[in-house]
Amino acid sequence: MTAQISDSLQYNNERFSIYSEPLSSYLKTADLPHPLVSPNTACWRGYTASWAIENKKLFLVAGMDIY
Repeated sequence: MTAQISDSLQYNNERFSIYSEPLSSYLKTADLPHPLVSPNTACWRGYTASWAIENKKLFLVAGMDIY
């Protein structure tokens, strides 16, 4: 089993790797213009994202790298 590429999370001026998929429920119902394609076995979800927590809220920042 190949380890998956992590997303990054900025919190309290520190950067962490996260392996959860905060967008998964949204992407199941989203009408995307094209399907997400896995570039390799290390990224089955087809994207990586950068996140930040500010004021107790989770934000998607700097867009997503979509493959």
